[in-house]
Amino acid sequence: MRIGLGVLLLIGTCVGAESPQTLALSPLGQNVLVIGQSAAAQGFGKEMTALLSELAATRAVFRRMGLGEFSGLRDILAFEKSTYVIVVADLESGKSDFASLRADLSRLPSKFQDKNAACVLVGPMSARAVDKPRLDEFYRLASDQQTGNCRLIDSRRYGRAPAQDILRELLRGELRWPVNPLRGANIVISTTPEDLKYFVKNWRGNVVRLNHNEVLRREAPYDIDPVFLKGLSIVDRALELGLFVVIGTATAWEENELFFKSPERRAAFKKYLETLAEKYKDHPGGVVYDLMNEPHDDAANTQWSGYARELTAAIRKIDSRHTIMVEPPGWGSADGFPFLEPTGDANTVYSFHFYNPHDYTHQRNNGTLKATREIWRQRVYPGFIQGQEWNPETIVKTMQPALDWSKKHGVALWCGEFGTARWGLGAYQWFSDVIDALESRGIGWAYYSYREWYAMDIEMDPKAWMEKTPRSETEFVKLLKKQYSRNVSPNVN
Repeated sequence: MRIGLGVLLLIGTCVGAESPQTLALSPLGQNVLVIGQSAAAQGFGKEMTALLSELAATRAVFRRMGLGEFSGLRDILAFEKSTYVIVVADLESGKSDFASLRADLSRLPSKFQDKNAACVLVGPMSARAVDKPRLDEFYRLASDQQTGNCRLIDSRRYGRAPAQDILRELLRGELRWPVNPLRGANIVISTTPEDLKYFVKNWRGNVVRLNHNEVLRREAPYDIDPVFLKGLSIVDRALELGLFVVIGTATAWEENELFFKSPERRAAFKKYLETLAEKYKDHPGGVVYDLMNEPHDDAANTQWSGYARELTAAIRKIDSRHTIMVEPPGWGSADGFPFLEPTGDANTVYSFHFYNPHDYTHQRNNGTLKATREIWRQRVYPGFIQGQEWNPETIVKTMQPALDWSKKHGVALWCGEFGTARWGLGAYQWFSDVIDALESRGIGWAYYSYREWYAMDIEMDPKAWMEKTPRSETEFVKLLKKQYSRNVSPNVN
């Protein structure tokens, strides 16, 4: 392991990479030393050094160095007059002596004991699995006051080339939405830790979105539902696994019109988000606050933009680091973007949901999953459904309002939900076409949903009409795993 003081560890995706030349330099100073020893650490360290060298008035150098050479670091620091040190670490079993590391950190020059001249730990860089006890020890080290000013962000979140995202984190102190697309799934509070670990280890997704529509009690004073608070343990577990976690919640979801007309409910929901921000403001992982799941009904068209700005301001008073997510009115659909105004927050990503055509994806007939066998046979994708021809071009055309809005305002875009009833005729092709439309435009996504609603449980038999079946590796699963293989997801034993 290679390390230094004031620890930063990063974990990670979206559209729109930011040029390092545009970033403010003030937190780093003019001389930066990057050190690392393993092949992965050296590769990352050299990339980081190159990016730093592009910054005006910055001199960055890389030195190959490990714990055994840590005594020489003090001489190098004095010679280079470095004001910032970035240490790249691997956490392979047997490669890191935490006791020696803690002792070496405590002997570093006193000038590195403050926030303006700190040492940053970046890791783990190894592609091999990191056992949880060692990762826990690493987190404890990062919070140990004897090692100086410590901040921790886990590099596992940031894909194959995280240097630019980490540099942005170093310079701005924000956990930004990463540059490369995040690909994952929706989960619920009843998702088990075992299922979550299986998703990470076997499927290799790098993001989950917690979907929960009733976080407050239905009666005044609209307190937070204790069942939901207990269920947040699955968020904590997902963060331990190195995932980005989007917390997508709502209240009065089936009474949205009443919600927007109720000052008491709106105040209670803001208080809930403030509570959530207090819980996660100092967390080193990729927490994302999705302000409201699928705002809808007429009142949302006129009131949601202003309320979203109010909620954003409330969170930012508490948590200035983590990403915020905003969905448009109209159930989060792409055609709701004309009714949405940007919040003005620089660390906000905008999300939409895609289920078109709904009669097909939800097998509707005067209600969800009410389609008879005769109606089911008539709805085939690609084909004529719900009054028009549906094919890959129609899918892109339906997404276009979201694409245009994102381009107009220069903001990041993500697809937070998409899915279809698995037994729909042509469902696999629909699923594949939606992913292709997103991937070809650099948009990350989370399918709906992982081991939850049986109609869209893609591990169940896609030929079993209206039936729950045992789970297996279906063609849907193979498609997702192929897409997830493009991620660098957390390594879990």
